[in-house]
Amino acid sequence: MSKKNKKYNDILEAAQKLFWKFGFKKVTIEEICREGNVSKMTFYKHFDNKTELAKKVLDKVVHKAISDFNVLKNSANSSFELIEGMLKMKKDGIHEISKEFLADFYTDADLGLAEYMQAKTGEVMASMLSDFKELQARGLIRSNMNMQFYLYVASKLSTFMDDPYLLSLYANPEDLVMEFTNLFAYGMSPYNNEK
Repeated sequence: MSKKNKKYNDILEAAQKLFWKFGFKKVTIEEICREGNVSKMTFYKHFDNKTELAKKVLDKVVHKAISDFNVLKNSANSSFELIEGMLKMKKDGIHEISKEFLADFYTDADLGLAEYMQAKTGEVMASMLSDFKELQARGLIRSNMNMQFYLYVASKLSTFMDDPYLLSLYANPEDLVMEFTNLFAYGMSPYNNEK
């Protein structure tokens, strides 16, 4: 990896860590530079502003999720392996996510990040539709499940992420996201990932 690419990745990693923990609004470019051990000059060589950086962080996260899901899709030999793998991916992807992140990235229309997030979600859902149909054909997903319905409802779950009542039911937003994920993966079945 070239020095230029390393600095770029250092900035992305620092921003993701800080955005997940504090949201977008509260994090400054100076804090990102300090966390990534880069100068402001280096920051501006790679990014025009903090919003552009946030979009690149989201792109990176989405790309990794798609890549990880493709590995899982091709290696899963049972429904159990598939669901457990998807749950682990989700948990790893949202580890230490904050209420501020959810508010800034999913619901604050003024920042432009919610719209970008929605567009990215649409891209992922289109990609997942063909993947899920392939998994249905392999017998790893219920054959009579309407995948368009499933993905549509999944895409709407983010509208619940700023609900004060729902957030008050859980110690942190990560637990709320995993509750939705488990509900979607297992329904109300007593068969779940608790052993």
